[in-house]
Amino acid sequence: MIIARNPLLLRNRIKRMCCRFDGHKMKFYSLAQAVERMTMFYQRPGMTNEEYKKQFDALWDTVRQFGGSLGNHPVLINARAAEIAEENNTLKAAGAVGANDDDIAAATLDVENRMKACFMLGGARVTRGSVH
Repeated sequence: MIIARNPLLLRNRIKRMCCRFDGHKMKFYSLAQAVERMTMFYQRPGMTNEEYKKQFDALWDTVRQFGGSLGNHPVLINARAAEIAEENNTLKAAGAVGANDDDIAAATLDVENRMKACFMLGGARVTRGSVH
């Protein structure tokens, strides 16, 4: 069958080219799917808070295992690192122009944890009454 006349074959060919379906086990496509699942995940009716957290953490870890990060936001990290440097007086003490490596590492972890919390709260059930 001619590819130009079969949209499914064309789609599959485009996926292979763009997402690098090869010996790398579809890394780009797999990461994209993991990110999509993570961002679309929410606490369904009847799901306990404990089950929601367990599934949420598993999805978050899956994104990280594929090399992705939903918490890596350089502008936020740099701003937070500057705040941490100011709080710790590391700028004045070292006479540095910007935050040091420890401040940046702390800011990176802080921003990731805050983003993770935002995603978790965003997908949580609004009502906390009895489960139906």
